[in-house]
Amino acid sequence: MSKASEKKDWIVPEHSHCMVCSRPVQSSKWFCSDECEAKYNALMKKRKTRYYLSMSAAFLPIVIIVLYFVFIGR
Repeated sequence: MSKASEKKDWIVPEHSHCMVCSRPVQSSKWFCSDECEAKYNALMKKRKTRYYLSMSAAFLPIVIIVLYFVFIGR
């Protein structure tokens, strides 16, 4: 039997991975350190800001057109 065909049964303790750096952590935690949690929170804050800006940019032309027809386009 070759080494490639041998099957080894590895027992890996239950765990999850850090959301930032992918290091193994306890299954009840999301981050391996306070530093990773701070990085994640900063990233989420930046994403939230970008989302609101993009939604504003998407709806602004619609609001301008509606206001134009309400006040000027009579």
